[in-house]
Amino acid sequence: MKRNLYKYRKVKKEVAERDNYTCVLCGRYPAADAHHVIFRSKQGEDCKENIVCLCRSCHDKAHGVKWATLCEPRNTAATVGRPNTKTRRSNL
Repeated sequence: MKRNLYKYRKVKKEVAERDNYTCVLCGRYPAADAHHVIFRSKQGEDCKENIVCLCRSCHDKAHGVKWATLCEPRNTAATVGRPNTKTRRSNL
C-alpha cells in the first residue's frame, strides 16, 4: 500500500493533538511516535481511527523490538541511544 505522505503527516498531527501529545498506554508526555493499531503491513490505514500516540518505550514494546537488538548484529561500534531511522530501515 503506497503511503500519501501529505495525508499521513496531517493525520499524525491530528492524532497527536487528539491524544494531547501523551502516550495512550503509559501517559508519558510528550509522546511523539504515531503507532498504527492495525499495522500497515496488515493493510492498516493512515486514518485517525487506526493511529494512536505512543512514547518510544511503549512503541518498541508494541512491536516487540529493542533498538539495541536491531543494531547489534550489523554494527560493530557501540551504539548509544536510538539509531537514526534511515540506518534502522536500511539494516532490516
